[in-house]
Amino acid sequence: MRAQQRPARADLSSKPMYRKTDIRLGKGIGDLLFGSSKDEVQAYLGKPDEIGHYSYDREGLENYETWKYADLGILATFDEEYGFVLARSRHILTSARLVGDP
Repeated sequence: MRAQQRPARADLSSKPMYRKTDIRLGKGIGDLLFGSSKDEVQAYLGKPDEIGHYSYDREGLENYETWKYADLGILATFDEEYGFVLARSRHILTSARLVGDP
């Protein structure tokens, strides 16, 4: 399988433009972009409250890892298929704000 090119990520050291609970359609979570490494996610969101390891299939060939941030209401997912970079997120609090055009 050919490695997919990672998108450029936001400069997390600059002044934040978005809240950490903002859902940026097709882009990421707050100032963090999809394609960010686990280290970048932890630097931005902090240490996760819970980490889960799962597989999409019974053979364990398509694995993923989910980081839960209970206070933020965010589940950040890292897929093996993409080199365990931030692939998607799920927001479980109603305080999340949708930003961007669908």
